[in-house]
Amino acid sequence: MWKDFACKEFLAGQEALSVSRDQVPSIDQVNSSLAGRTGFQAIPVGGYLNPMRFFEALREGKFPTTVTIRGRDSLNFSRQPDIFHDIAGHVPLLMNEKFAEIVKKFGRIWSNIHDLYLSDGSSSSKLRSEIRGITRLFWFTVEFGLIEEAGEIKAYGSGILTSSGELRNALSSKVELCRFNLDSILNRSFTIDKYQRVLYIVDSLDSVTNALTDFEVKLRAGELAHLEDGEPFAESDNFYGLAGSEIVR
Repeated sequence: MWKDFACKEFLAGQEALSVSRDQVPSIDQVNSSLAGRTGFQAIPVGGYLNPMRFFEALREGKFPTTVTIRGRDSLNFSRQPDIFHDIAGHVPLLMNEKFAEIVKKFGRIWSNIHDLYLSDGSSSSKLRSEIRGITRLFWFTVEFGLIEEAGEIKAYGSGILTSSGELRNALSSKVELCRFNLDSILNRSFTIDKYQRVLYIVDSLDSVTNALTDFEVKLRAGELAHLEDGEPFAESDNFYGLAGSEIVR
């Protein structure tokens, strides 16, 4: 399915990575390939990482990589990240310099949100809204992004590329496919336990880079304080690195 539906940057990274199909690769093996391309480094984690720590790692060029693997009953769709999602889905694109810089920029913007919160005494509701925005942008690009290549729709988001069910769903009539629009994404909630209902198509990876720049402008202008409610705050504040009005570090 990747040959037909994955973007060219993913396929090039997959070929350069040269991960064996016969065994789970070691983190050292992956880092050996990444070091020579973009300098990114995979760091092992035992499960879901608090988003605060996750984005801080991205800023430093480190990609938290889950070392567990899904069970046979979850091969088609896994709610939680695993080593297949992270190494087979994310790492091939981290071999691409432009995409690696995009991921690092997400980390830097998260830090900017934190710094602005400390410097201007922002309310916890404003902070939640800004975090909601950057998380949604990450979700609809790095995790569940689609891209147009020569008139065809391809996948570049790892959440799509590491689920055969999600990939079939993404290219079916069950999904509303929208042209990339930053304001729409920032106010769009998402689901983490079922197939996506809405996905966004970019013209190129440059569109994601430009969106991050526009997001920073909106952030510093205070325009992200009142985004629509919904995911990613459907669970607890602590889950997303918040405790009351304070950031947990």
